[in-house]
Amino acid sequence: MKKRQLLLFLISFLFLNTASAVDGLDMPPDRLIGVNPLGMMLGGLSWLEYETMSVPGSGMVMRGDLFAYKYDEEEGSSYSYHEDGSGFGVGFGMRSYFNGRRMNGFYGGIAADVVSVSWKWDENDYGTSYSGSGNTLALALTFQAGSKIFISDTLYIDPSLNAGYIMLLSSNEDSSGLGLLVMPALTVGMVF
Repeated sequence: MKKRQLLLFLISFLFLNTASAVDGLDMPPDRLIGVNPLGMMLGGLSWLEYETMSVPGSGMVMRGDLFAYKYDEEEGSSYSYHEDGSGFGVGFGMRSYFNGRRMNGFYGGIAADVVSVSWKWDENDYGTSYSGSGNTLALALTFQAGSKIFISDTLYIDPSLNAGYIMLLSSNEDSSGLGLLVMPALTVGMVF
């Protein structure tokens, strides 16, 4: 119960407390650069993004993606499976800021990303070893909700949640498919 209350408090603080140092500026920022390191730390998607104001209250986002993961499974000494993969990609999106400020505060958006991932696996099944490798092209269409919070005139944090569809096109037909994607992000960035 206490974990849920703490989570609700953090969400309320991050998404509703959008007043910041930028509010007092004559000209709010219209070019930002940021990095989401969560994927590098936890496994998954990370990115370096550039955001520029397209029209007042809206931003256009371009980003370079980095994807990395590892998966290990063991059942005693008779079975083990190890898989790891990494890849690069690009993404493009649009954000709309609901409070009328330029690229500050709560926003919603849509993005499309294309990531190419190379992977390999090794399996030991009761003394018999198998291995393989392949490539997967991931196409994602996501909706994003977040809040850009400036902690100084030039630095910001941007907690967000991305949800949408992902299509996997793999060199191994068993690994291809369509699915849902839900991914938290925490971008840290600066005005330039």
